[in-house]
Amino acid sequence: MSVVPGERWFSCQVPGTVAQALQLAGQFDPHAPRPLHDSDFWYRREICGDGIYALRCEGLATLAQVFLDGKLIGESSSMYLPLTLTLNLHGRSILCIAFRSLTVHLAGLKPPRARWRVAMVHDQNLRAVRTTLLGHMPSWCPEIHLVGPWQAIHLISARAISQVQLHATVCGEGGLVRVELTCGDDLGTLTVSCAGAQALLQRVGEHTYAAQIDIAQVQRWWPRGMGAQALYEVSLQRPDATLVLGKVGFRRIELDQGVDGRDFALIVNGVKMFARGAVYTPPKVLHPGGEEGLVNRLDLLAEMGANMLRVAGPFCYESTAFYRRCDELGLLVWQDLMLANFDYPLANAAFATTIELEVKALLHRIAGSPSLAVLCGGSEIQQQAAMLGLSDERRRQEFFSQALPAICARLAPDLIVVSNSPSGGDLPFSVREGISHYFGVGAYERPLDDARRANPRFMTECLAFSNVPEPISLAIMGVPAVHHPAWKSSVPRDRGASWDFEDTRDHYLSQVFGLDPARLRRTDPSHYLAASRALCAYIFSSTLAQWRRPASSTGGALIFTAGDLILGAGWGLIDARGEPKSTFYALRQVCQPISLFLTDEGCDGVDIHLVNDRPEPVQMQLRVRLLRHGQSDVGTGTLNVDVAARSGLTVSVNRVLGVFTDVSYVFRFGQPNHDTVHVSASEVGGGNSVPPLDACFFPLGPYATPAAFKIHVQVIQNAAVWWLEISTDSVARFVQIDDQNYRPQDNCFHLVPGSVRRVRLIPRSLASDMLPMGAVSALNCLASFAYRGLT
Repeated sequence: MSVVPGERWFSCQVPGTVAQALQLAGQFDPHAPRPLHDSDFWYRREICGDGIYALRCEGLATLAQVFLDGKLIGESSSMYLPLTLTLNLHGRSILCIAFRSLTVHLAGLKPPRARWRVAMVHDQNLRAVRTTLLGHMPSWCPEIHLVGPWQAIHLISARAISQVQLHATVCGEGGLVRVELTCGDDLGTLTVSCAGAQALLQRVGEHTYAAQIDIAQVQRWWPRGMGAQALYEVSLQRPDATLVLGKVGFRRIELDQGVDGRDFALIVNGVKMFARGAVYTPPKVLHPGGEEGLVNRLDLLAEMGANMLRVAGPFCYESTAFYRRCDELGLLVWQDLMLANFDYPLANAAFATTIELEVKALLHRIAGSPSLAVLCGGSEIQQQAAMLGLSDERRRQEFFSQALPAICARLAPDLIVVSNSPSGGDLPFSVREGISHYFGVGAYERPLDDARRANPRFMTECLAFSNVPEPISLAIMGVPAVHHPAWKSSVPRDRGASWDFEDTRDHYLSQVFGLDPARLRRTDPSHYLAASRALCAYIFSSTLAQWRRPASSTGGALIFTAGDLILGAGWGLIDARGEPKSTFYALRQVCQPISLFLTDEGCDGVDIHLVNDRPEPVQMQLRVRLLRHGQSDVGTGTLNVDVAARSGLTVSVNRVLGVFTDVSYVFRFGQPNHDTVHVSASEVGGGNSVPPLDACFFPLGPYATPAAFKIHVQVIQNAAVWWLEISTDSVARFVQIDDQNYRPQDNCFHLVPGSVRRVRLIPRSLASDMLPMGAVSALNCLASFAYRGLT
């Protein structure tokens, strides 16, 4: 297709956006975007055919008119509703789609008076239009307006199968697969099959066929780390060929609300899980619904140890490829409706009908994905109303409490349905009951122990920090870090607030690391950036450890957000280039299926927590070392422990040592005996099914003044894979690997003398002739140590 602003035509991709097409033509700067909603844009293409066809537009953003040979044949006013039109073609025709100015449309709207205003969005009339808030939240993301055919457009022969809906349900040891097809042709007598079982298709409507396949025995689909992701192909047997309709998985999702009804935890196939992951953000801001970078983003989050992602209300629905990849990786999906913050006119019958159609279209498309676990009415709608003083009765909306559950009961009865995020307590934003958005540690600048004291039950958003990118991305930004205007423009803030999330990070830099951020920025900006990376890594890992420990009542924690929409110090665990940040690596250390972490228990010392999500028990040997001045052992101990399948255990450091030691330096009987507590865990018997685990606790605080010691780095190539072997003469805190050509699989870790950390290097490009080249440093080391691979 082609796109035209004014009178000029440009070639473009579909699916795609106007901004994407204009940027490729050199007509749009994403760093200084112009308002695309002010103009009309046209797409056109010549199509050929003879007979009846269906034109299916999966998503048109947002006010669109479709013309065939100059005649208006259809209109769409929701970017989330597919539009299907019947075409009678006779040879060549010109198909045009006009995307009308949203600015002009909004100026003429007069929706019912809203009960509250939303601060993060300029135009309050957006609540009456079914479009994304991306591009309309200036403090959150670039003001790049989403216009165009952001999802696929198909021209389908009337005789072809135009739609396929699959849904799988667990039934005892087996399962049921419901298949529904839409086809303009008479399919006759055909069968569908799955896992060796078959069923006949039956006509249930003029163009609709359905079947139910009863399978005697199936393997269950499990979230990542808890078991295998068993997927089964569903096929249609035609006389001339076998057509694969898709894949399904069998799992049972239930909700555990605890004895008092205040908990919120997911039970999958009868096993309670701790959900961990992030609020998903699209990899490409110019085409947020596209698939470019999607697999890499999801694979990285899986590598981090995530087992759940949230598609949140302020953004947009993801492509079918997103859910398929989540199925393969074992990433559960918490799916919001694309409703956020506004007082939507749901009392208007036409608007409510549009939302109902969106929900049905979404479920028809993705209800067959075993990864889909929760369907939520949207984001922060009830919270906004409650914070602005509306009573429970006035903020209640029947759509969320009645219509949404009713739709799911018909189309996807195995989903957990939630009215809104957050919700569930006396007030929607209560932390200690139901679903919360927790920013006590973060924006509200509470001390780190608030994360435990607040006792959150399930967080669909938490820990929003301005996370500093890695040095390679800072070099590409090309602007001085911290207070340059271009740097500050990438730091998120609440619109209208006098502070931003870098100020939040600086608060904790002072309170947790004991540094003066203002002075450090002036005198040693490189150390300021390194300390900022280390600080966020420390906060994220230590806070997740509190929530994931076996005795915690927290059922899940999803970080805000997975990735940045622009390059800079945004909320993302991954930057806009796809480069993981220090917080990604910190979470990788505490989010694996089998993880080891430590918590400060005050007068009870330090606890060691081992969690095992896997379906097999493991026997581990714990080893504790107490080190003085980062070098000398002043106490050691070992203990063998059994960790049952899909469970965890907690033991104290003193139990492993066998004698009392003031490991957390809480009693302060004189000078501290040690400054590092190092705990490692390895599989008993020398097995290799569990990778070696370790963690450090620093009783005098996580920050130490840089000193002179050596870090030893060796580059090794084994079977075309590059590795670094790193060792140290003294405890190295927050080790940083900075490589120009390779991404380290692990980073921002602690290293103690006598141990060697082996880190795989992953090439950033497909070029096979690139050599590792970089340096290793530590936050508490005065020097950095260069390395280079040899051919």
